[in-house]
Amino acid sequence: MEIHEKKLNQIKTYGAGKAFSFAQWQHYLNQLINQGFIEVAYDEHFYLKLTETSTEVLKGILKVHLSEYAEKEKPGKKSRKTNPQVSAEDQLLQELKLWRKQVAIENQVPAYVIFHDSTLNEIVQRKPQNLAELKEVQGMGQTKLEKFGETLIEIIGTVETPVVKDKRSTFEKTFDLYVQGLSIEKIAEQRSMSVETIYGHLARLYEDGKPVNLNKYVSEYDVNRVKEVRKKLNNSQQLKPIYEALNGEIEYRKIGLALTIISTESNT
Repeated sequence: MEIHEKKLNQIKTYGAGKAFSFAQWQHYLNQLINQGFIEVAYDEHFYLKLTETSTEVLKGILKVHLSEYAEKEKPGKKSRKTNPQVSAEDQLLQELKLWRKQVAIENQVPAYVIFHDSTLNEIVQRKPQNLAELKEVQGMGQTKLEKFGETLIEIIGTVETPVVKDKRSTFEKTFDLYVQGLSIEKIAEQRSMSVETIYGHLARLYEDGKPVNLNKYVSEYDVNRVKEVRKKLNNSQQLKPIYEALNGEIEYRKIGLALTIISTESNT
């Protein structure tokens, strides 16, 4: 374990925060990141690093003000709305969360590390049209802006001002283009989405029983290799251990598709 390898467990402050729950730490760390005292090192395995501003805190020059963590009450059951129409805001939030999930899977991190729900909700409310406006969103630091900004603006543009209400789900729209014989790249271009998002749509459609041929994107040979390695790893669904066991010979995207095929087959 890296903590023991670097002897971090021997420093005086080790275990000082064990009284706080995971949710509490998440609450406080998100505030520290948003206030600029900590940053996520995207090019260093998503480690948390202290910023220059935090030096003033450590020297006692600057004080940090954080809001207290409060347990959220579980909402009571609400009656379902009779209107089946999905608002543009709900559709945008759905697209943003789907994109965030794909990015999190690719980078082997929890979704909230990419963006917290509060940041996505603010994007939906503000609907920024350019990078300057996007930068004003709480939780959107310069690094995230440079890494994800253009993609987010594209996603916002796809659902911000729909001309005609379309009752089809985002997955059905992708499926309609797929059955027309369009390539993944063309579907992504027409829908103004990333290629990874489209692959995620096709995996979901395959799970739902739609006639999608995932073997066009991952060979039967690779599927069998993933299946054998997965058995040795106690049927793990995690991408990274499988990727490493295969010595990086099969990319994450194909491993994800292979797991979709394997899981669907085992359920039939």
